Amino acid sequence: MSRMSFGESGRLLTMLGVAGLWASAACGGSGVDREGDADAKDTSAETDSAGEMPEDTAPDVPDADDADDAADVGDVADAELGEEVAEVVADVDEDVPELPKPGTFVSDEADLPDEYVFKSVWAGEAGNIVAVGNDGIVASQSPDGAWKVLALEQGVDLLNAVHGHDKDHLFAVGIDGAMLQGSTTSFKRLSSGVDDTLWAVHGIAEDRAFAVGRGGIILSWDGVRWAPSTGADASAVWNGISAKGTTVALVGNGGQAVLSRGGGIEPVATGVGWNLHGVHTLDGDEFFAVGDQGTLLHGTGTSWGATDLGLVVSLRDVHGVAADDVYAVGYGGSVVHWDGASWSLEESPTTSSLLGVWVEGDGDVVLVGQDGLVFEGDRVRGFAQTAELALGGELVDVWGTPDDALLIAVGAQGRIFARADGTWSEMQSPTSQALESVWGTSATDIWAVGRSGLAVHWDGEAWTRVETPVTALIAAVWGDSESRYLAAGSGGTLLAWNGSAWLSVASGTKNNLRALESRDGDVWTVGAQATILRFNGLGWGGTKVQGIPNADGGEDPITEELFAVWMAARDDGWAVGENGRILHWDGTMWAIVETEWTTSLRGIYGLASNDVWAVGTAGHIIHWNGEAWEKVPTTTIATLYAIHGDGVNVVVVGDLGTVLRLDR
Repeated sequence: MSRMSFGESGRLLTMLGVAGLWASAACGGSGVDREGDADAKDTSAETDSAGEMPEDTAPDVPDADDADDAADVGDVADAELGEEVAEVVADVDEDVPELPKPGTFVSDEADLPDEYVFKSVWAGEAGNIVAVGNDGIVASQSPDGAWKVLALEQGVDLLNAVHGHDKDHLFAVGIDGAMLQGSTTSFKRLSSGVDDTLWAVHGIAEDRAFAVGRGGIILSWDGVRWAPSTGADASAVWNGISAKGTTVALVGNGGQAVLSRGGGIEPVATGVGWNLHGVHTLDGDEFFAVGDQGTLLHGTGTSWGATDLGLVVSLRDVHGVAADDVYAVGYGGSVVHWDGASWSLEESPTTSSLLGVWVEGDGDVVLVGQDGLVFEGDRVRGFAQTAELALGGELVDVWGTPDDALLIAVGAQGRIFARADGTWSEMQSPTSQALESVWGTSATDIWAVGRSGLAVHWDGEAWTRVETPVTALIAAVWGDSESRYLAAGSGGTLLAWNGSAWLSVASGTKNNLRALESRDGDVWTVGAQATILRFNGLGWGGTKVQGIPNADGGEDPITEELFAVWMAARDDGWAVGENGRILHWDGTMWAIVETEWTTSLRGIYGLASNDVWAVGTAGHIIHWNGEAWEKVPTTTIATLYAIHGDGVNVVVVGDLGTVLRLDR
């Protein structure tokens, strides 16, 4: 069962973004590049790799009149408005933040042949640069500005991407599963374990990297070898889930417990071997968990300790609204309380099994269990029976709205009950299968899950059944926004709801994946059909992508292929692709950003949230200054495939041996 605190609305872990995670774009589609075809090398300035004609047939030469966006306002005021008005204008301007100037990109003295087509660039510390591309070219520049070809046509027809944790831990990937490992001075072949095209690679640490490619390939590096990326243990049986913000806790059989805090899965040494059934966190740092044989766990981070109260019954659920007021319930009418320092056994109103507990905002406690018995009260006033809703059956979970106006209880035979205005009534259920857990974000957004992959949703009017990609038991559900729910169960089942569908978190997509990026522990990948996936430790899951409004009042999915992604923060990111498509991530959804350009954008990179560049076909470069995208003049019509930097230096590469540097 799920026992989680209300999380920060709209913040996906990704989790799963499981955590977070998650709208996967529609499947299908094909790549825009020539899919790494060695015979289709792009050395022409006339077209880009998608066969697009450039918007302009001549270089876009900077106009001298464009050197500054506008004359200084103070000067204009002095000349035309008079001294008094000028002082007022000056005062106002002092309060207006200055938008960063984009700067200009100038040709680097690379002295490299024009036939080189660079598809990717990595710019690292101290001015080290590595660029890769067609014919397996790997070229590097040392801090003193000297370029050197490290590899060329050495059994690799095409390299699509290069990236690494630092200058001594780099990877390059390409056609036919090509994988090179090296540094700014040398590279060697390495087995990727796949023979299909790899489009992108991203290094996070010496022992942590990801690579993605055709058909939804996702590989992970553990410091020794590359292998298919998976989520949490597929053999696990998860019984409880709880989250707060970006932290997700899972508990299950055999005393197993794990945390996902953005950077990966962290095992919790519980010190017990009994099955755990419920877990609860209020702040993402302090945790409470309960299980068989009276197991009571409490701790912070991954350090949890057990308390023995002499109970030998199974404890099934735990919940609270304050760190010094947490309740656990179980078989035999067991009621246990945490007062901020220790657990204590409380006087119970029944000997019947109690299976679910919910503490309301005002501190009132609701207990549900065998025969649909409902008890309400607290440890001071005692508990009184207020309902008997399912004689011969049982209620196993209960959830309430933040204002305590609505309470929902679920259980055997798919029965669902609601308490409104103090009165319980049975709701019409779309299933007769057992429901195991219930959670919601409002009175019009509630999910209940159960046996055989069962998931049902309440929209304020009716309960409806929603398909899931599994047939296993779903034992727990939790969410903090309409587009972010997580569910877990047997067989290592981990699911994420993205606002439109339940997705298997440990799997990704069959769409081509084109680019990778990481920020604050989350890893992002984008690709065909506007696919955007996030990994934050427990597995990969989709994120919500805004559609295009249609005549029927709904939305049609975006179909453009996305080629690049860059994240400024967990709640601030950009993805770019075909036809000038630009999407912005605000922590909840990828929203469409309209611009005047339709030129395909192949790369994106930023120095700050208000200092971002995107590059693409025909020497096209645009800059985000925090308020708007603007075009940056260049002197090339070469297709620009990639842009990267080290936080200070910014480098762009493309065909015709093009290497550009930011000049400010």
